[in-house]
Amino acid sequence: YLEADTKIGLDLSREFIRGKILNQRYLIINWAKNRTRTQPENSQRLFEIAETIDNIVTEVEDVHIIDDARVRLMNIEARAASYYWDAVSLVIPAEFEFKGRVTRGASDPINMMLNYGYGILYSEVWSAVNMAGLDPYAGFLHTDRPGRPSLVLDLIEEFRQQVVDRQIVKLVNLQQIQSEEVVQGELTPEVRRKLASAIIERLDQKVQFHTSKVQIKNIIVRQAWAVSKFLKRESAKYTPFILRW
Repeated sequence: YLEADTKIGLDLSREFIRGKILNQRYLIINWAKNRTRTQPENSQRLFEIAETIDNIVTEVEDVHIIDDARVRLMNIEARAASYYWDAVSLVIPAEFEFKGRVTRGASDPINMMLNYGYGILYSEVWSAVNMAGLDPYAGFLHTDRPGRPSLVLDLIEEFRQQVVDRQIVKLVNLQQIQSEEVVQGELTPEVRRKLASAIIERLDQKVQFHTSKVQIKNIIVRQAWAVSKFLKRESAKYTPFILRW
């Protein structure tokens, strides 16, 4: 709690945001590469968005003043997110009518699936934070509020894109989930089952992490421990999880 307003807290906040934005960028590049032949115009636009986001993320390193760090970092994150969700709209089939990100009160299929998927990831991150002996309510980027697990919300940022967003885009493009399966603003049990299965499968998948292949669910645990080690001065820096391919 004491480190929330120190350079340690600022460094963690910067890295959480940097990890989130770079994962957005690399996922967009992946989508762009996969569409160079089938959707050349969309592919070009995706590459352009990725470049814009790359320019935005450089601003994270310019945040040095602790007093206004959260506000500045949130503004940077919001600008990058605006472009990111524009990119998502380009890769979501038109029948889903995805207009942009909505959190609370979402009634369209994609946003409801995102909220449901993030809920699954949220539980995984909460468990990792507890395993690392950290207080889930002691956040650095997100402002502390009574009953709000701010540290869980901090750490989840660098995993949303590669665990949840990626799987939802895959499911709808392969027509494994179709827009008509969402009835009267609710996800059917079958859609929930498909989505949960896809996210759990992704959490179990091994990806490149430093010098070896590691299951994503274990990377989440390692990242929570990395936060702990950084707070205890057992490591010189905290490096976010970033998946380039």
